[in-house]
Amino acid sequence: MSSHHDEKAKQAQQELTRLADEGDNIGRSSTAHMAKKFADRMNAKDINPDDGIELWGTRIGRILGLIVFIALAIYLIFEYIL
Repeated sequence: MSSHHDEKAKQAQQELTRLADEGDNIGRSSTAHMAKKFADRMNAKDINPDDGIELWGTRIGRILGLIVFIALAIYLIFEYIL
């Protein structure tokens, strides 16, 4: 009986270790996925690469939008929080 209990405990410990490792990988891969998705968005990967004007216009517009967003966030923080 004790041997069966020890085997079950060992299996349970291995399963817990595996789940903990997967949890760490999920967190890392989620962050990496979000960073890649953001980079692809800023590089206009969703736009037809054959149309250079649309591609560069989209890139410039998205980068300017990001700059305006950051500037507005900084302004609002200094104006209303600090």
